[in-house]
Amino acid sequence: MTPYFDDGQITIYHADCREILPTLAPGSIDLVVADPPYPGLKGGTKYAFDGVAKRSAGTVTVGTPWDTALDWIEPAWALSRLGMMIFCSHHSISEVAAAMPPSSRVALVTWYKRNAPPAIANVPRFTSEFIWLFKKAPGLKWRNITSTVIDVPNLQSGCMASERIQDNDGTTSHPTQKPIALLHHLLAVGGTTVLDPFMGTGTTLRAAKNLGQRVVGIEREERYCEIAVKSLSQSVLPFDLAS
Repeated sequence: MTPYFDDGQITIYHADCREILPTLAPGSIDLVVADPPYPGLKGGTKYAFDGVAKRSAGTVTVGTPWDTALDWIEPAWALSRLGMMIFCSHHSISEVAAAMPPSSRVALVTWYKRNAPPAIANVPRFTSEFIWLFKKAPGLKWRNITSTVIDVPNLQSGCMASERIQDNDGTTSHPTQKPIALLHHLLAVGGTTVLDPFMGTGTTLRAAKNLGQRVVGIEREERYCEIAVKSLSQSVLPFDLAS
């Protein structure tokens, strides 16, 4: 398939990753970083606040209407040469682990979102998401992730937004955009080539570009491809891995 975008360092495919992954050479990617739709989440509307905390009102929860199957993992693992990282919620920690060889598990990292919004149902305030780290072969510097708890605030929306990409009406363009600082922490393990099979608006691609890595992104929603290309055409952003 012809790439949607390719500048020599960054390649973007507009397609379902399950169509693209089998066409790429096995072992051609050092590190796969995947933030898929989370299985186990209920449908419905997300929280919606006014003022400085304005959120994406009316947006369905992640995983709906997108396919939450884990059948992409096998071809992604075949493609990876050194390892893989998979984001998940507490609903799907066990399912993701079960889909991978037990011997490949390196660690389960917690992303601590200290500024998470208050709960709107009779449940605790969810201040964490999780990232499974899996090793396939030696070559990645896993110790560069200096803690299994990464304290990076979630992105703000509304008039407090800076990094958050928003539509013209002030709502978030993508419901699960990740902070670039979080990806800088994760990509510190190294690897010359990185692939994100659920690219979204391109945060992983931006972080890899900042770090000088070659990166491939796959995204099935064309408008997110458009947003990513526009963002990635900008100059490399300054960053601080200690932040």
